[in-house]
Amino acid sequence: MHLNHLLSSGLLSMCLLRLPRANAHLTYASIRNLTSLTSEAHDRVRIPDLGFWSAVGDGQQVELGGRDEVEIVVTAALRTLCSGLLGELEMAPPSGDEPKSPPCSTVLREYHDFLNSTVHFLAAVRDAQLRYQWRGGDTPVFDAVMWLQSLWASRASNKQSSSFIEQQMQLYKYRQQESCFGDSNEVLKHGVEIVEFLNDLGDEF
Repeated sequence: MHLNHLLSSGLLSMCLLRLPRANAHLTYASIRNLTSLTSEAHDRVRIPDLGFWSAVGDGQQVELGGRDEVEIVVTAALRTLCSGLLGELEMAPPSGDEPKSPPCSTVLREYHDFLNSTVHFLAAVRDAQLRYQWRGGDTPVFDAVMWLQSLWASRASNKQSSSFIEQQMQLYKYRQQESCFGDSNEVLKHGVEIVEFLNDLGDEF
């Protein structure tokens, strides 16, 4: 196993139940930006869209490219997403009054849009890894997957010292009375699930 898990899911859950740090400035616009960025990354990574596979007669397919070309594209998509996420996590505090929160129907829809785009993207990366069987010590794809995992799970991954899951919890007013999620731990639960997905993906290398 090449991957040393940052934390087991149980320990991660306990750590994240602490209040997020006050210097996090993730916004609802950040979630929209990340949804768009993740959807674009997914479109780049899906093998049929890369032009590496072409349908021929009787439903057969012919490989037009190779594992090295796919590796470059997958790595670039992951790094672009990580760079965008890092920029949102390290955003400067807003000047003046913070913008008014959208209605809960919008907040919930945009959150689930982001979550779905993330799952679809990671599934596409996993499919590429299962097909091409890159190895952790020899591929930048592994390093990019681990960078994304650290941004989601680790306070040490950005200068705000607050993980992406924690900043989401702060944005969505985790278990506060005015939270659109009510008493649900949905944001924390799905955040831990994404980290576990990334852990499992890392173990495939």
